[in-house]
Amino acid sequence: TILPVITVALPLLGVFNLGASQLEALHQLGHSLALYFVLPVGSLTTVINYISHRKTSIAAMATVGLFLVGLANSHIHIFHGTMIGQALHMIQHCGPWHRVVNISGCALLLGSNYLSQQQGCAHHDHHSHDGDCHGTSSSPCSHNHS
Repeated sequence: TILPVITVALPLLGVFNLGASQLEALHQLGHSLALYFVLPVGSLTTVINYISHRKTSIAAMATVGLFLVGLANSHIHIFHGTMIGQALHMIQHCGPWHRVVNISGCALLLGSNYLSQQQGCAHHDHHSHDGDCHGTSSSPCSHNHS
């Protein structure tokens, strides 16, 4: 959930008349957070969620999200001089393309996590009579309190 905030907040910092070096530092911070925080934590979350719900479609959604975030924030220079190389360059270095791919990846990650949590709640509600997904009791207490 931190990357979408950073994706929106970092470009807005330009209105504060920051110098070019400060803007470049913020830009690099955004890439570092994506590569060294969002990708590892998102990957771990994807695996744990999949183990919990076993829904391939939700895991695939998260995996595509991870791929897009990684693609937008890495600096892989392959396929020079080809259409793929040009597209990759635009995704990694052209502001609007970079933002669209990055935000799309974040949206897929957040959406898959939401769906995973909903699956967890449905599984919990279906298999447990002690309480709902939010820890509140769904049945009256069966023992005497006197």
